[in-house]
Amino acid sequence: MNSVMERIIAAKKARRKRLAALPVPEKVRMLVQMQKLAAPLLRAQGRRAVVWKIGGKGWREPGCKDKAQINTHNDNNEKQ
Repeated sequence: MNSVMERIIAAKKARRKRLAALPVPEKVRMLVQMQKLAAPLLRAQGRRAVVWKIGGKGWREPGCKDKAQINTHNDNNEKQ
């Protein structure tokens, strides 16, 4: 394998490792962001698009270590 491919494979492996190490709330936030980006494209094709609502009761902001510190932010007012 040439050095360019080796660097690409190493970078992909490092990125997967960084993503795997993220806390679950951060992964969910990233997933919802991807859903928001994909929704208009899916709807334009006549397909149903679901964007999860996060930020309600029991949701903690990514990086929040204190279980008592609950996020009250809610994306329900955003247009889909």
